[in-house]
Amino acid sequence: MTPLHKDQLHAISYFSLQSPDQTHKIEHMSYKWIRASEIGDYIYCRRAWYLRRARGMASQNVRELELGQQHHDHHGRLVGQAIVLRRLSVGLLCLVLLLLLYSLTLGIG
Repeated sequence: MTPLHKDQLHAISYFSLQSPDQTHKIEHMSYKWIRASEIGDYIYCRRAWYLRRARGMASQNVRELELGQQHHDHHGRLVGQAIVLRRLSVGLLCLVLLLLLYSLTLGIG
C-alpha cells in the first residue's frame, strides 16, 4: 500500500470537500485555545472580542464591567438561596403531610 503524500493527508484532515481557498484559510488559522467564556464575549460583541484577543486592547469601561460582574454574582447568590429555601419548604410540607396522615390513621385528630 502506497503511503499518502503530506499534501493529501493535509487535505483529507481539513475538510476535503471544501474548496482550495477555504482549505488554505484553515491551514493558516491561529492555534490559540479559545475559552468557553470567550464564546460568550464573542457572541455579545465580535469586534470587542477581536480587539481584546488579537490586538491586546483592554476595555475602556472596566468599572462598568466590574459593577456588572458584582451584580451577577449577587443575583447568583440570591438564586442559590431561593433554591435552598424552596427545597426546605417542600421538605417541611412533606413532613406536615406525613404527620397529618399519621394522626388520621391513629385517630388522634
